[in-house]
Amino acid sequence: MNDIYADLLAQGYKPEENADKGFEPVTGKYVCRIDSCGRVQGVSQATNNPYDFYALNTQVVEVVDGDKATNRFLKKNYSNDSEGIKKLVNDLFTAGIVLSAKSQEELDAELATLTDKTMNIRAWARKKQRKERDVWVDDESGEMRQYTAVVKSFGKAKADTASDNVPF
Repeated sequence: MNDIYADLLAQGYKPEENADKGFEPVTGKYVCRIDSCGRVQGVSQATNNPYDFYALNTQVVEVVDGDKATNRFLKKNYSNDSEGIKKLVNDLFTAGIVLSAKSQEELDAELATLTDKTMNIRAWARKKQRKERDVWVDDESGEMRQYTAVVKSFGKAKADTASDNVPF
């Protein structure tokens, strides 16, 4: 049997660095399964500052409309404060997931049980922005960012609503 690796080296093979092609943001309507949901705590290696937030990680299982994105991961992060927790619980409620937790400790435990539940997510991309004084402006880099929203159901497309008014 041939030694494939030795043959490659004998032919002058040299390893090449893989280019980071990244993932372009997607736009569309998607049914997603919850891959994980819970609290994320730690210390930043870059700044040595502590962090503490909630993360909802979903995976596209069905493309209802829009870009091909099957198996892509869409993530949402929420601050660990009253506004962030409200947003997280509202998103879950919108998806039909009612929590029974009565404390933050119970919430942390219950979020871990949500794996494989599904939710509808609308996704879009827009240019990265930065705040100048009190105004948000597009960043010079032109880099596109992924944004998502959890929705109860997907509304009809504008083209569909026009046909609803046909009198016959």
